[in-house]
Amino acid sequence: SARPRLSSSSSPPHAGSRAGISGSRVGLGLGMSGRGAALCRGTELDKIDPVTGISLADSDIVATRELTINGCKWSYRCTEGDGDEAKPTIVLLHGIFSSSYSYRQVLDILGREGYKVIAPDWPGHGSSDVPPAGKFDYSEESYVHALEAFLYKLDVSKQPFVLATQGFVLGQYGLLYALKNKDSIAKLVIFNTPL
Repeated sequence: SARPRLSSSSSPPHAGSRAGISGSRVGLGLGMSGRGAALCRGTELDKIDPVTGISLADSDIVATRELTINGCKWSYRCTEGDGDEAKPTIVLLHGIFSSSYSYRQVLDILGREGYKVIAPDWPGHGSSDVPPAGKFDYSEESYVHALEAFLYKLDVSKQPFVLATQGFVLGQYGLLYALKNKDSIAKLVIFNTPL
């Protein structure tokens, strides 16, 4: 059978084209050569849409930043917003086995509409550090306290903001934060969470 090839086109695949992959089966990068092999090395994976295999252009709106809280580096993606006070800051919390990367397109869209958007990688996820031993016990209180500290350091919690939380395991910590800080939440968006 033919080896799978990633489409070299930067335009979206057409319906029925198997999301830009040709061939009878999808490989895992083993034994691939040429462009396919290059995509499986180093930072090249960050520039490829994991669903379509199409190259993603770097956003001129979304920045990746880091800050350290209690000895743990938090990585986050953000947009600056246009300064319009009528537009609340939006905080996007990912679910377990995920990262802020899952929000990259939403960040770009909202950023182009002028919203300040922040999508952190929870500790131990994405590009954030695994917390140092003894500093984080993975309890509800630890997660909520860590989120409070993160939002405080970024001056987010001074004005009511939109909080979007995803999933059950990590999603519950966003919900618990919202319950504890009701005055800070302008709107609460809950998705993919079994309630």
